[in-house]
Amino acid sequence: MSGPAKSRLSVQRQYDCSETSPSLAVVHTLADIKNCDPANLVDPQLSEYIDPDAVDRLVRGNEDVQVSFSIDRYRVCLAGTELTIRLHRS
Repeated sequence: MSGPAKSRLSVQRQYDCSETSPSLAVVHTLADIKNCDPANLVDPQLSEYIDPDAVDRLVRGNEDVQVSFSIDRYRVCLAGTELTIRLHRS
């Protein structure tokens, strides 16, 4: 995964599906946002919001598919090899 482009409300990354699954890219990016190790990311847990395996099957290797979902206070969008996580505005 290449480094994040950060703003106060958004993080965008490019990732390589052959090296990192889309769901794992989400976990790593959320951990980066929360400034913690991915193994210690307790809240939010991805599997409480979506089926990570299903997302991986939908997105991996298919540049034409875009998947978006909300997790905790974030909006996640996977489109091809691009991952964007935005903070919901209150």
